[in-house]
Amino acid sequence: QNRRGISKDKIGIACAIDEAGNYVVHTADRGRPTSSTLIDIFKNSICPGSIVISDSQRSYHQLMDALNIKWIKIPSGEKSKDGYTLEMVNRLHDRIKAFFRGKRNVMTHYLQGYLALFQYSELHTMMIGSKMFQDEFMKINNILSGIRNKDICPEINLYKTLYEC
Repeated sequence: QNRRGISKDKIGIACAIDEAGNYVVHTADRGRPTSSTLIDIFKNSICPGSIVISDSQRSYHQLMDALNIKWIKIPSGEKSKDGYTLEMVNRLHDRIKAFFRGKRNVMTHYLQGYLALFQYSELHTMMIGSKMFQDEFMKINNILSGIRNKDICPEINLYKTLYEC
């Protein structure tokens, strides 16, 4: 089924981007992300004193209280408020969608790894396009050993990126 919008059949991806183009993309919950999930994702990446511009989703209320930051809510159905827009995060959403376009059978278990590859590809566009990188990436993807990160080092999640303020 191709359902539009948010449903329990889809995994949410929480996104934030600053004026300099630095961003956080992280898997969230099925359907709408909860406040506690958003707090876990953004607590180390949105600095105190920041101004956050977002839509007015309910789960953001507790997040903004927990982060103790200035929040500008763009009302539903509107594109801007006091000169602030969601344009930068919408462009980030478009780039993420373009990255996943054509990829089939992406397992939710590996979704955060794909998001890490998305971030890496954005930072290193010249390398990603090289034949050498693509060959090495295919070799890694085609390993059939069944060894997982948790089998090698259970204390470290290779796909988790920490953003410290």
